[in-house]
Amino acid sequence: MTSLDSFIEILNKKDPLPPIEFNNTLCIKVPVMDKWFSKEEYGKLVKDKKKEMKTNNLKFHFDIGYNDVETSAVLQLIDDNKLFKGKRREYILDQSALQVGISNAVEGKKNCTYIVFLNK
Repeated sequence: MTSLDSFIEILNKKDPLPPIEFNNTLCIKVPVMDKWFSKEEYGKLVKDKKKEMKTNNLKFHFDIGYNDVETSAVLQLIDDNKLFKGKRREYILDQSALQVGISNAVEGKKNCTYIVFLNK
């Protein structure tokens, strides 16, 4: 079974998701390119956002590489990346997600997107 087949199977078993609202306050400014992969950098940014929002109910993930937003979204849903181990798909399909903040940075032909979910 391919990763795509596995994702389709997950979707077929999933209940419909409630609407999710975009919240600009959840957006985290993407740092300069050489810090895109820095766990320390995005860890600090997420910690600061939790403090600012006065909640621990935030989930965070990022995507680097694809300038085409549709391709990026599909790859995050299939989520066969060894680094994330299905967490991106889990966060996107989480029934308890209420709001999302999405921020993006482009440097040359490279693209980085930070995604923050506020959950119940």
